[in-house]
Amino acid sequence: MNPKFYRLLMSLLLVSSIATLTGCPRKRPPTPADTVMGRSQDAAANQGGSSYDFDYSGSSQDVYSEDLPVGALPELRDQSFDDAERIQGLLPSIYFDFDQSFVKVAERFKLEEAADHLKSNANDRLLLEGYCDWRGTTEYNLGLGDRRANAVKIYLHQLGIEPERIGTLSKGDLEAIANGTEEQMAHDRRADLIILR
Repeated sequence: MNPKFYRLLMSLLLVSSIATLTGCPRKRPPTPADTVMGRSQDAAANQGGSSYDFDYSGSSQDVYSEDLPVGALPELRDQSFDDAERIQGLLPSIYFDFDQSFVKVAERFKLEEAADHLKSNANDRLLLEGYCDWRGTTEYNLGLGDRRANAVKIYLHQLGIEPERIGTLSKGDLEAIANGTEEQMAHDRRADLIILR
C-alpha cells in the first residue's frame, strides 16, 4: 500500500472518530441575561450593556438582591397538587423567546393580573408549569422549563406574593409538538399559571 495513501486514510479515520465521539455541539449554557427577568427595555436602550433590573409600578429593583437569593425561595414540594382543585385558563400563560427564561416586558402585565388575583383570593395557591418547544435535549429542556417557572415565581414574589403560595413544575418538552411550526413552537415556550384551591 502506498505510504501517502495510508497516512491520508489514517488521518481521515482519526478525524471521523473524533467527530463521532464529540457528537453535536451542545447548547450554550444560559447567561444571567437568559434567566429570571433579563434586561429591562429601558436599561437595554439607555445603557447598551447588561442590566438585570426590571421595572414595575414605578420602581426598579435588582432581582439578584441579597433579600431574594435565586434558588432560595421555599417550594411546595411537600404538599400534594393532586388533592387540590386545579383551575387552568383563568390566568393567562406567560410566553418566552427561544432558549430564554426571562420574563419579557410585554408579558409582565399578565403577572400583575395574576398577583392581583392572588391578593384578592387569599386561599388560592399557584402552580407554575414551565414548558419548552421540541428543540434541544430532554434534560436541557427540563432545566429550561424549571428556569422559566422559577423566573415567573420570582417576579410574582417581587409583586408581593408569598413564595409559599407558589409551586413550580417543569414539563420541559414532554408535551411539545415535535417538528412544530414556528407558531406551534412559540406556543410551547411558556409557563402556565394554574390556580390551586
